[in-house]
Amino acid sequence: MKLKMEYSEGDLMKVFSLLAVSHHNMTFFPKDNLAIYEHTDKGLSDEDLWKSPFELLLRNHPNNKKKYKGKKKLVPDIGHFINGSVILSPKSTDLLGGYLKRFGDLYEFTVEGETWFSYDVTNVLNGIVSIEKSRHDSVGTFVSPAFHVDKLPLASQVFKIPENYLGTIYFSDPEDGSETILTMAEKHGLVIGENPLVWDSSISELMSGKAKGI
Repeated sequence: MKLKMEYSEGDLMKVFSLLAVSHHNMTFFPKDNLAIYEHTDKGLSDEDLWKSPFELLLRNHPNNKKKYKGKKKLVPDIGHFINGSVILSPKSTDLLGGYLKRFGDLYEFTVEGETWFSYDVTNVLNGIVSIEKSRHDSVGTFVSPAFHVDKLPLASQVFKIPENYLGTIYFSDPEDGSETILTMAEKHGLVIGENPLVWDSSISELMSGKAKGI
C-alpha cells in the first residue's frame, strides 16, 4: 500500500484512548500496596517507578481467580495498570515492541516471577488539539479533546497531548487501511481490553460508549 504523504480535505481520522480495560481480563495488583502510594508521595516519575524494584500480581490475586459471567478471566497481553501507562506481556513485547518503541520506552519489571514490560509513551504531540471544540466540565477543566484533523500525523501513532495532565494514551486511526496498534494486536491474536473512541473527524464531535478492543 502506498502511504499518503500529505493531508487532503475530506480525509477521515478517528482517535481512540489506549485504555486496555475489560471485565473479561485479569487486572494487575501491586504485591506491595504501599508501592503506589510511595510513588505518588515522593513525586517520582513513571521512569523512576518502573526502574525501581517493583512486582505485580496477576494470576495469583484472589480477584482474578473469580469468574466473570461464568467464564475464567483472560491474561491480558496489553493491560491497564496506572493512568498513562499500559503493561505488555512478553509475547506482545516480542511482536509489537519494535513498533511501540517508536513512540515510547519499555521498562522491565516482574509479574509473579516473569519479566513483563511497562510502556511509557513519550511521544507528545503539540498543537493538534482544538481547545474551543474540546469538552470541559462546569468549572472549565479540560475533560476530553477534539482534534485538528489536518494537524494529526497521517500515519497512525501512539501519543499523548500536553493538554491532558492525566497523561491519557491515545492512538490515531486513519481510515485509509493503514495499520494501528489495534489492527496489529488483532492480527497476532493478542488479548487487549476496550479502547474508547474519543473523537471522529467525520462527525466532528466527541463520542462516548463506543470502543475498539479484543
